[in-house]
Amino acid sequence: MQTIDGDIRANPEPLRIAENVRVMGDIRSGAAVLVDGHLWVSGTIEDAQIEATGNVTVNGGFAGIGLGNVVCGGDFRASFVQGQRVQARGDIIVEAAVLSGALFASKWVLVGDGEGRIVGGEVQAYAGIKTGSIGGKRPITTRLQVGIDPVVNLGIECLERKAMDLARRRIGFLKDSIYLERKPGESPRNAAADLRAAADAVQADMMEVGEEIIDLRKAARMNAEATIEVHRVCHPPVEISICSSRVFNEFETGPVVFRLLEDRIVLDYWTLR
Repeated sequence: MQTIDGDIRANPEPLRIAENVRVMGDIRSGAAVLVDGHLWVSGTIEDAQIEATGNVTVNGGFAGIGLGNVVCGGDFRASFVQGQRVQARGDIIVEAAVLSGALFASKWVLVGDGEGRIVGGEVQAYAGIKTGSIGGKRPITTRLQVGIDPVVNLGIECLERKAMDLARRRIGFLKDSIYLERKPGESPRNAAADLRAAADAVQADMMEVGEEIIDLRKAARMNAEATIEVHRVCHPPVEISICSSRVFNEFETGPVVFRLLEDRIVLDYWTLR
């Protein structure tokens, strides 16, 4: 394991670490860190870009002005998340609160031990969400979704954007080749042939991306057993989604479990009593 004394600050190139690493200070705004392994941070993470193949554990919080992003192949743990984005292949575990964050977990999102809170933002998890309270006294919409793997969905969206970019490039090559083919002389015709070859290469890339999208869609799964557990109170307005069903809760309620009954979201008041 590598140990870094002090802070990691903004750097012109990403800091690449090919082993587990422990940062004894903070990871400051503007820093970019790529870790092939687990990452432990004794302090806080600010508006930084973090990627780790393993777990990311932060003794402090993950906060800033919304420019931070953590992507990890395992679990993410922190004391709080404020205004930042986290994507984890495992669980996301937050001790105190998630405030206007964007959390995406392939397993669980767990906020506090019946005392934590989620206020505003968007939280998605495949297995389910457990927290003490949702929302607050001030009317701010909180969006929660369970039953669909959000990491897979994010991957599909990224590939779809890539496919659209490739399609635009191919159309541009073809338009330019048609223009050149209409001009007299051998040189324009040769340039047009090169552009058509480039368009064919882009078409091959599009086909590869399309196959990746198909594979991810096959991997996408729904979990009709996923639930959202609120151990104290759920303040409106809250948008609840389970699999393909959605409700907008406009009344204060709790303790409550939102679950799926057939294709309808129901409020279970008895499980947590």
